[in-house]
Amino acid sequence: MNIYSISDLHLSLCRKKPMDIFGDEWINHVEKIRKNWQLLVGNEDVVIIAGDISWAINLKEAERDLRFIENLNGIKILLRGNHDYWWPSSKKFIDFLSVNKFNSINFIKNNFIELEKYLICGTRGWEIPNDDSTESDHKIYKRELIRLENSINLAKKQRDNKDIILMLHYPPFDKNNKDSGFIKIIEKYSIEKIIYGHIHGNNIEEFRKIKFDKFETFLTSADSIGFKPIKIA
Repeated sequence: MNIYSISDLHLSLCRKKPMDIFGDEWINHVEKIRKNWQLLVGNEDVVIIAGDISWAINLKEAERDLRFIENLNGIKILLRGNHDYWWPSSKKFIDFLSVNKFNSINFIKNNFIELEKYLICGTRGWEIPNDDSTESDHKIYKRELIRLENSINLAKKQRDNKDIILMLHYPPFDKNNKDSGFIKIIEKYSIEKIIYGHIHGNNIEEFRKIKFDKFETFLTSADSIGFKPIKIA
């Protein structure tokens, strides 16, 4: 089993939202993803998708995008991004996947997933507070810290002998501040692999330059990796 990741698919098979307005690299990006994915990923492999999966605004609209993912090779683990307005409650999502026979799709929300010698934990995350942050931003940020630590603690309580791969949508740091609450949690639990997305365009290279001594970070937004899943483990 190999573990891959790609995030920020920004699918819109129902809404037909054009992505090439964000740059020529996004032209025909869905077919690029499909082709690269099928060439790389085997049926026994796992692909972590760290948010911004679909432009749909409800679960019915998202069905075609989720069907596209279901039909790709491998087991998929989904995380909500800031643009995933379609994302339902956990119970509704579980029922939806069951009724529609989406057998290869799992998701992270206040839980963890066990994969052989790894535990997959995570939460959406949020922007790191700065001088322009609102009271609402601070509230969401603190809530996401709690959700992240809850996911890790739940995993460790049940399977403390396995390594954790952490998935976030937002990066756990910003380009001006590496010392965030997310980083403190990562260091507290000695997590060695962190996946994140959300970053696009001119910010890609700036974030790639940021390195840490004790753990490895993987920026997996689709345009940052050539719409080709990257191997994590």
